[in-house]
Amino acid sequence: MTAASLHTDPARRPAGLPARLAGLAAALGRALLAHYLAFEDRRAVKRLVAVDDRMLADIGLSRGDVLGAMTAVGTDLPSLHLARAAAERRAGERAQAAEARRRAVSTEGGARTAQVVSLSAMR
Repeated sequence: MTAASLHTDPARRPAGLPARLAGLAAALGRALLAHYLAFEDRRAVKRLVAVDDRMLADIGLSRGDVLGAMTAVGTDLPSLHLARAAAERRAGERAQAAEARRRAVSTEGGARTAQVVSLSAMR
């Protein structure tokens, strides 16, 4: 391939100024949209600050979760931080409940074993 064929083949021609400007405008538009969406998301999360702790607990959040989400910077979405915090809390509560069920079953099993041993000792 020669240097002359690079400039005559439209598929291989270097992008001109209009194409570069269009790409730049598209990137700028995406960046502005991301910042606007993050701004709107922060406004929505900011409303949760006025909600009392019981209502926050009902939706699986704490006051600290909301305040922590408000520290998101740039185009980070605070609502994603809240969703992650709520999911982690639910997973922790499920794990605690499962552990409590395992303990209850093992305690019941131990009590039953003790009853069987004491009944067999009486015979």
